Amino acid sequence: MVKIMNEDIRKTGQTTRIVDQAIQDLFTNGEVIITDHTDFIKYPQMRMCTLDIVIRRLKLEHEYTYQSIKVDRKKYRIYFLK
Repeated sequence: MVKIMNEDIRKTGQTTRIVDQAIQDLFTNGEVIITDHTDFIKYPQMRMCTLDIVIRRLKLEHEYTYQSIKVDRKKYRIYFLK
């Protein structure tokens, strides 16, 4: 694994809070656009990492599958299929 940022910035729990809020927003609004607390210009892969964490949590904790949600990786968007 590549060390992206120094230890005093990572492991603060911010990504966990962002993921929790994204899942709440998804259930409340039916869609969410994923953000992250890092500098997207400097570390663009972190936004995709946060998107993957949200998807994994939806599968594990809420038993959602790709048949019930749609993921737009270009726009970092997740929404429920109607």
